Amino acid sequence: ILLVDSYDSFTFNIKSLIEQSTNTKVFTIHNDSISFEKFLQLNLIQYFESIIIGPGPGNPMNPNDVGIIPYLFDLNIPIFGICLGFQSLSLFYDCKIQNLDLIKHGQIYSIYLNELVKNDDLFHGFNQNKHFSSVRYHSLHIIIPKDNNQIIPLAYTFENNNISDNKILMAGKHISKPFYGVQYHPESICSQNGSLLIQNFYNISKKFNIENGKAYFYENNPDQNNFLSSKINNLLNDYLVQPTLLNASFFSNNSNYNINFSNLTINICDFLKSHKPFGINHFFCLNSSSIPGEYSIIAIPLPESIVISNYILKNNGNKLVIESFNNNNKEKNNTYNHKLDDTNVWDYISKFMLNAYKQFDFNENDYKLLNSLPFIGGLVGFFSYEQSQFSNNSDIDGVNCNNFDSPDSKLIYIERSLLIDHKKQKLYIISLRDNDSEWIDKFTKLLEEHSSNNKNNNNNNNNNSNNNNNSILKIIKPDKNKYFEQFDKCQEYLKNGDSYELCLTNQIKIEIMNESKYKSSVDSWEIFKKLTIKNPSPYSVYFDFGKNSTLISSSPERFLKWDNFDRINKKCELRPIKGTLRKNGKFSKKEIFEILNSPKEKGENLMIVDLIRHDLYSMLKKINVSKLMNIEEYKTVYQLVSVIEGDLATGYSAKDDKDVEIDGLEVLANSLPPGSMTGAPKKRSVELLEKIEEHQKRGIYSGVCGYWSVHKKADWSVVIRSLFSYKEDCHADKTVWRAGAGGAITVLSEPEAEWDEMGTKFDSVLQIF
Repeated sequence: ILLVDSYDSFTFNIKSLIEQSTNTKVFTIHNDSISFEKFLQLNLIQYFESIIIGPGPGNPMNPNDVGIIPYLFDLNIPIFGICLGFQSLSLFYDCKIQNLDLIKHGQIYSIYLNELVKNDDLFHGFNQNKHFSSVRYHSLHIIIPKDNNQIIPLAYTFENNNISDNKILMAGKHISKPFYGVQYHPESICSQNGSLLIQNFYNISKKFNIENGKAYFYENNPDQNNFLSSKINNLLNDYLVQPTLLNASFFSNNSNYNINFSNLTINICDFLKSHKPFGINHFFCLNSSSIPGEYSIIAIPLPESIVISNYILKNNGNKLVIESFNNNNKEKNNTYNHKLDDTNVWDYISKFMLNAYKQFDFNENDYKLLNSLPFIGGLVGFFSYEQSQFSNNSDIDGVNCNNFDSPDSKLIYIERSLLIDHKKQKLYIISLRDNDSEWIDKFTKLLEEHSSNNKNNNNNNNNNSNNNNNSILKIIKPDKNKYFEQFDKCQEYLKNGDSYELCLTNQIKIEIMNESKYKSSVDSWEIFKKLTIKNPSPYSVYFDFGKNSTLISSSPERFLKWDNFDRINKKCELRPIKGTLRKNGKFSKKEIFEILNSPKEKGENLMIVDLIRHDLYSMLKKINVSKLMNIEEYKTVYQLVSVIEGDLATGYSAKDDKDVEIDGLEVLANSLPPGSMTGAPKKRSVELLEKIEEHQKRGIYSGVCGYWSVHKKADWSVVIRSLFSYKEDCHADKTVWRAGAGGAITVLSEPEAEWDEMGTKFDSVLQIF
């Protein structure tokens, strides 16, 4: 089956639905990747049973939005269109395309079958009540003129209590050709009967093909099927849509780890900060201060620790810098520095960790212990929003985006670390370095000694009286009128069908005047401690790369967790949050449920769930939504959370149909930027947001931060509710911190409410000052 993609963020959900429903191989191309002349020249029609035209942004009347699609209706082959595909089919046969009065993006509606159409094969076996629930994502709809007998209506939905004037066409077919389509999205997680619909179209196609001399598709001949697949791969190799796989492979061998642990109850980071034992001047902290987090990590860099920095340039090139940690901080001894032009950062870190796996694989006796620990050493750091596959950096402005002061990726390789298990009240002291037992023993004794002497001093109160003195603090906020203009622009794109949802963001600057030259009046570690008290979260981080960049985050949102180490459950997990209600003691449980289950809140979450499923299905065959729009309670808010899991052992092979294991980094590289920070469809939304936000660089904000352990486990959170600074933010007279916030704009959004929501998110960070 040929699947035509119009750069939509749900296409691979459709591909998976087709393959699971029909057990048929699906080949995917973009609507503009091949010309119709080339399509005919290759005689591709003989190799496909049918064509399915997927959804996409834009308007079927715009040739740039549909590419080859209109020409396909001249072919004698079964075709099934979804959303934009159905609109294109209807437009081809002289139907009219109109804007909806009430745009529907991510909303669940009842679909009613047309009882005037008898013996319709497309909806064969649907329930006896002749209606079912499905999800709508569209701002345009089809009008069949009264004198048009080419398109037969098969199903409708109603905007308002079944009033006939508000009847919206949801499905149709051509009067004589094997062309069918639906306006709704059968592949959505909340749509009913999607698999049955695809099976029915498959049976329609089968009947047509057998009657038209193409029975060879159904002879159950493995050699014939392999020949067809091989032939298609050879012909369409340059046109197929596939995820970008990294240039690395993986292996297994044996060696040993030194892992000791001891129970401790002190604030380790305060101890490291104040005492600097063994010359420790820096640390990186990933602190889980609320559920669902279980562990905290304190990563201890060495002067010679490797730092990987990537800088994206205005010409869409990049500069990859590999240096030691002390060189990163401009110290002079034992430094090295390598600059690599236009080297793909994903390929580089993939190969880097491949070598790390070779050096630090495990002894079989250690497997159970290692499998229970999320981190034993590896890469710690962040990837910016612009490090994604969809950003066009040729027009990006903002913080010195064309020099070497604001990295788009920054990772440090950690060989010594402390891992705190909050549930078991254990602390593990870990080293990946050869013959490092002496350091572990000395460090353990030092911590135990300090623990016994510790009188539970409360270090959480910041003694710097100037922190709340407005005379040394200046906050530069977004302009409200300009925000409203951006909001209106979002609505314009949404109503034109260019996007279902746009995550509009802004940034603020906090200027803190320094008390003395080169000495900030507010210490970054004290800021982090205050933030974890005021805004506790499961994914707090404190990353201090010295003078180059600093990140302080209290993110509540996991982006991606993966585990390639577990022999039974090689899984990845994404945990998007869309829908937040601040606790104020005024709402009953019923009211909380009603607010967070409103069409607006559910629609926002549903769109991101479907988008993430698409991202995962582009690489993996088995996906599971284990939580769908669950309400979770935190210390200060209620949030609408979904959990999507992927089986890393069921990856697509480039050679055959056998399952291959996909490394979690593949998922990360092909899923950025986070869909909760873009909207959907992702590619088009990213392009629109760059225009709306006037090509200002988001930077670290709305990127991801976290770790990738050498034993193939990783966890990355979305950089929100965060403060960050770059090298150029440190001045003789002041230090500048930056923070970002935003929200998902849909057709149901109100500008004042969105402005207030963004302000609330800013306040979650600003309150610490």
